[in-house]
Amino acid sequence: MSRVIKSHNTIPASEQSKTISIKKLFQEDGPAVEESEADNELIKQRSAAELEKEMEQKLSQAESKARQTVAEADDYAEQVRSQIEAERQQAEQQLQEAFEEARQQGYNAGFSEGQEAGRQTYDGFITEAQEIIASSQADYARTIESAEPVMIDLAVALAQRILGKKLEEDHENWAALLKQVMLEVREHEHVKIYVHPHWYTLTLQQKAELEQLLSHTEQLYIYPDSGLPENGCVVESKYGRIDATLDRQLEQLKVQLLEKWKEGPDERAGAD
Repeated sequence: MSRVIKSHNTIPASEQSKTISIKKLFQEDGPAVEESEADNELIKQRSAAELEKEMEQKLSQAESKARQTVAEADDYAEQVRSQIEAERQQAEQQLQEAFEEARQQGYNAGFSEGQEAGRQTYDGFITEAQEIIASSQADYARTIESAEPVMIDLAVALAQRILGKKLEEDHENWAALLKQVMLEVREHEHVKIYVHPHWYTLTLQQKAELEQLLSHTEQLYIYPDSGLPENGCVVESKYGRIDATLDRQLEQLKVQLLEKWKEGPDERAGAD
């Protein structure tokens, strides 16, 4: 699953089918130049791999937390199921005791009358127990049906707070997010970055480092945009628009978890 969500502006059909080729920035002047270019390319590849790994880890942590919360909901469901079973066993015990009591009363008042009274009492308890069990099962189903989406919402909200806090605690995480999206547009000629004003100064400070990742970009522009979420980041080029906003990526994760939940327990178990 890609960790960056893309949405494209309307562009001419000719530009949609344009193939971007990788051009050499310098002429091959000799072995020393080739070795230097190879070293630079190796550094870029390593940097890209490290950034990709770091972003994968962060989103994996969010997914793990969401799964943990759903697992907690399953544990709660199991507790409800156990409680229902205990109530059923208790009802059966009460039925048996009532039957024995009615049977004994029958012997005292006359065997025939006692047998009929005991049977009627027993049948009444059986009917009541069945109604209790049916009601408990219906309540259990409603509880599970309403609990799982709420648990998913809570898990995603928790992940948003955790990752947002990590961005604040270590600005290298913000740099890693920017570098990751730069790799997506490294072959585009003109690139614009829009960030929330909270991150504008820090992003400007990293401009030179970001430009090194863009092999074909003539100019990199950075703009503040107060309309974005606090951790928002949108990158535009003539070929499209990439929304790298952290909250947007977590919303996509939430959509996927809800779709998984809608499949039903049997389909989820089969997929696992």
